[in-house]
Amino acid sequence: MRYSLLVLGTVLGLAAVGCSGKTTVSGTVTLDGKPLDNGTIAFFPIKGDGQTSSALIGKDGRYQTVASPTQMKVVIHSSKVVGQRKEYPDMPDSPVVDILQEILPPRYCDMNKTELTATIAPGKNEVNFDLKSDPKK
Repeated sequence: MRYSLLVLGTVLGLAAVGCSGKTTVSGTVTLDGKPLDNGTIAFFPIKGDGQTSSALIGKDGRYQTVASPTQMKVVIHSSKVVGQRKEYPDMPDSPVVDILQEILPPRYCDMNKTELTATIAPGKNEVNFDLKSDPKK
């Protein structure tokens, strides 16, 4: 009986260690000092040694997700409504949908151009992103 309890304890302990490979990541995303009011944030393991994770960005710029502890490439998207169009152009009573435009520069929202990274450690992580608009031309 004692041996069975020892084996069970060891298995449960190893399972807990295996499950602790994930960790919570939260933070705030701002653009020019103001919280983003919508969008998504995605974390991609740079060396392929973890899982991709993502989260919605709330009206206060906050996000929270579970991610693998490793070095991550980060891609952030946020948009604004720039107009409306008929969902079905040939139907007179078609519903209207918003036309959205990305507001972030490619250095934040393009997977191939992003400058954003984050080092995720086991446990709770707070990772904030203070983004800057492109200079006006």
